[in-house]
Amino acid sequence: MKFKRLVTIMLTLSVAVSLVAFPVAAVDYSDVVAPLYIGLEDVTADLAISSNGYANCSGSAYVANGYNATVVMELQQKNGTWKPIKRWSKSGGYVSMNESYQVSSKYYYRVAVTAKVYNSSGSLVESKTSYSGEVYY
Repeated sequence: MKFKRLVTIMLTLSVAVSLVAFPVAAVDYSDVVAPLYIGLEDVTADLAISSNGYANCSGSAYVANGYNATVVMELQQKNGTWKPIKRWSKSGGYVSMNESYQVSSKYYYRVAVTAKVYNSSGSLVESKTSYSGEVYY
């Protein structure tokens, strides 16, 4: 009688434990940090180099209503480290730039576009830099 009761209790516990769901692998996203921009909607950078050595640089920045951006577009050359070789700037609510510059051969190049966003009071609220892909010429 005792043996039967012990077997029944053990079987009941076994079934109860097997019905409990245990996570196999839980993913913790609490350490993922992503910036939340207030006035900045998008910053883009692009670069194409023609066969005759002209770098066609383009960049843009979109900001929300009530904000203004100062945008600096740099053509950078890699010579050990990235160094700016030409710089353009423009301001506004929507800024788009397309510029050309003749470059030397046997280097990597990229375009960096930095947008500094200001609120209606003129205070800097955020800044973001986007890079084009690297192009070898």
